[in-house]
Amino acid sequence: AETLGGGEIRSSLEKGKDVGQLTSDAEEILSELRQRNNSLSDSLGSIEKTSGTLAVDIAETAASIRIHDQVTSILKASVEDLTEITDRFPSDANILDKVKHIPLFNEMINRYSMKSERDIHLRVLRQAGKTADSEESKDDFAGDSGSAENELGNNVELF
Repeated sequence: AETLGGGEIRSSLEKGKDVGQLTSDAEEILSELRQRNNSLSDSLGSIEKTSGTLAVDIAETAASIRIHDQVTSILKASVEDLTEITDRFPSDANILDKVKHIPLFNEMINRYSMKSERDIHLRVLRQAGKTADSEESKDDFAGDSGSAENELGNNVELF
């Protein structure tokens, strides 16, 4: 009590202050201590709440960074794979001649042509009951498939 009161209790006793005044001073000091305790408790509660929010934010940021790193790693591997493929694939203008002997390419060329795509579209349109317009437009799109220039063009579909 002497330390909190600035050492006035002992000197007050010696000077003849009455007990009532000392009690009043002690209650004033205790009241001030209670107020400071409440203020400190409120501040600590606020700090606890803020630190909890901060911890959640840090955890979410760390998770985002981890996901970003994983996505970056996957994309980097994909780019490396694509680069390897393009490095192996010749860049000649007449590449079709170099791959025609591969059975998979022959199968794809035979399976996917403008004619086969038109036939698929016509079947779908027939099921929808719109065959009259489709049959007329079929002849409009059929090109000269005998020339070498149109051979590749017949395999390109525009949607």
